[in-house]
Amino acid sequence: ISMVFNFLKKLIINSEIKDTMGSFIAKTIFLKEYCFIPETTKFFYITELITIFEQNNHDILEIPVETFTEIDLHSKNASTVNFFTTPFEIFINLIMLRLRLKKIKLN
Repeated sequence: ISMVFNFLKKLIINSEIKDTMGSFIAKTIFLKEYCFIPETTKFFYITELITIFEQNNHDILEIPVETFTEIDLHSKNASTVNFFTTPFEIFINLIMLRLRLKKIKLN
């Protein structure tokens, strides 16, 4: 899913950022200004917020992290990713974000 998402993200909203669904740290002054602009929720909120930072020419530093999977078959933690509906939802969110980007320009 992530490879397709990154391809579509580059194609539809011209984003150069590789991981727009991970953790995000920003200057408070800009977060206060931008945090209520995204119209999406769930997985896509951070993608939209990072795109707003990117569109407004803020420096973005990507810090790679090593991830691991802890397998615990007795755990009640389950992924909220649905392999059928989540990609469709993300695709729609990318299209809608593309349409809103011209209105979001803050500089």
